[in-house]
Amino acid sequence: MLMGWELALGLVAMFFGAIVLGTISFGLGTVAMPFLLLILLPQDAVVIVTAMIILTTGLTVVQTWRHLRLRETWPFIVAGLPPVPIGVLALHEFNPTALRVIIAVVVLTVGVMSLFSVRLPGARRRWMAPVIGAATTFMVTTFAVGAPLAALYSIEQDWSRDGIRATLALYFLMAAALGWSCSQ
Repeated sequence: MLMGWELALGLVAMFFGAIVLGTISFGLGTVAMPFLLLILLPQDAVVIVTAMIILTTGLTVVQTWRHLRLRETWPFIVAGLPPVPIGVLALHEFNPTALRVIIAVVVLTVGVMSLFSVRLPGARRRWMAPVIGAATTFMVTTFAVGAPLAALYSIEQDWSRDGIRATLALYFLMAAALGWSCSQ
């Protein structure tokens, strides 16, 4: 059980991660995981982040459902579901040290991509929706980071700001709920 400064650090990390997730519908893991890894095993941190994602994205979907354009986004959303059980299995089988290193590399890579406004080549091609959907969900389920990949894809589609927020919230809600049920 966390106590003292560890509990304070965990709560602050989750608070800021939840603010980011509630605002733009992704990023809780990217913000919170580096700090949670200082005080928790990676598997425990991923489970905590997943629970918060379910809560926060559920509320976001309730607020933004009118902006969902399922006819355009369904290949992206549906492709995110099959990798979830594989990601949960990988999470439980990975060595905790290896998980910490991989999560750090992913967070740094995402940071560099954001810093230099890296674009996803071929993101507008129809076949990219399931590829990005599956890759993002695997990364989020296994490492609790990787959501910026889905955000980059969504931005490349020229969806409205509210459409991106609603789509990502539904996508992460479905993936996190499935991941939660697979891990129990």
